[in-house]
Amino acid sequence: PSAPPGGTSAWEKARSILIKAALIIAGVVGGLIIGEIILRFLAPPPVNLLKMNRYFESERGKFARYDSTLGWTGKENVQDDFLWMDVSHRVRQNRYGCRGGEYPFGRTGKPRLLVLGDSYAWGFGVEEQQLFTSLLERNRNRDVEVVNLGVSGYGTDQEYLLWKNKGHQWKPDQVLLLVTLWTDLWDNTISRQYGYEKPVFEPNASGELVLKNTPVPREERHWSHGDRSNTERRSAWFSDGIGHSAVAAALVNFCVKSSTIRKLLEEHGIIPIRQGGYGWEVQMYAPEGSDEMDKPWQVTFALIAKLAAEVKGQGGRLVVAVAPSPVQVYPELWRERLGGRELGNKALDPSTPNKRLEAWCRQRGIQFIDLLTPLQKAGRTTPYLYFPLNLHWTANGHQVVAEVLAQELSLFHP
Repeated sequence: PSAPPGGTSAWEKARSILIKAALIIAGVVGGLIIGEIILRFLAPPPVNLLKMNRYFESERGKFARYDSTLGWTGKENVQDDFLWMDVSHRVRQNRYGCRGGEYPFGRTGKPRLLVLGDSYAWGFGVEEQQLFTSLLERNRNRDVEVVNLGVSGYGTDQEYLLWKNKGHQWKPDQVLLLVTLWTDLWDNTISRQYGYEKPVFEPNASGELVLKNTPVPREERHWSHGDRSNTERRSAWFSDGIGHSAVAAALVNFCVKSSTIRKLLEEHGIIPIRQGGYGWEVQMYAPEGSDEMDKPWQVTFALIAKLAAEVKGQGGRLVVAVAPSPVQVYPELWRERLGGRELGNKALDPSTPNKRLEAWCRQRGIQFIDLLTPLQKAGRTTPYLYFPLNLHWTANGHQVVAEVLAQELSLFHP
């Protein structure tokens, strides 16, 4: 039928609606593309909570090599991508087999900090520029050289041996020992960890440490190729699809600030449920300790004392900082995992191990930095200071740690 005089046909109306809809869709798609580009290259979200990888790699198998003294050490001059269940990032290791700045052994006249630690110092899950050591180097208060000797999987024993073998050559003003008590206490008493042989110190009858399992046995299967395994964890199809979107990740990161929305997303499998830590942690939180913990603490204290003496003998100063477990940082995780539990008729306390190490350090004049309180404070508004599955610090976590260290370490004050 023809349109009435001065009127518009049904086709023309439909065509006008379709054109407007197409323009709206094009505008939305264009806006999303622009937003994606901006977020990817200018402000990448610190945690991509949607991205779940189909397989994961061993950071030791890919970025470390066999070492007869240390068990394993970082590969030199390597660049590659690293994939784990809930992270993917680029890794660059310098000629010393470490991430971060590459400084000569000889002093340059600038203040120098050397960092010893495990995967928290190595930077499991984050880009190099997001590492707390990189953030410290960009600190505006003072130009400090930061030598990062973090190696994933190390205990205090291997960190001490790394100092003796190589670290002392940098002649640092300060050495920061990052202690991860919830793994180090056990790492320091065993000769095999994560499927790899490693050195171990055993106390003799007089309490002195004796190095055992060295030279460390070599298992060729670990060093012939990078270990890669499939994961049974599967996210929903829509999570897989949008898990590669920076815009989607930023939106989810904003929404999970609400605990109600976060739990809803977890229940529906859109994001992974936050893990609290490991079952073996329970022993650490008993107020008066336990017989099972006597040896781990004894060995750990002795290793720190040996390191402190050697650093001091070279004219430097040892500083000890503790990387807490997620259950210590987030009260809701503590309630879910350990709330109401007892050991030896004593209620568990999340601050127990930190207080024990702090008291020991203060008695010996060793500066102690407890990261627990500032991370707890930040955790009130930031639910993902740790990755949900691999339990390492996110970029947000590294930012908090860098701010605390910049305040506490004297090297960063003119």
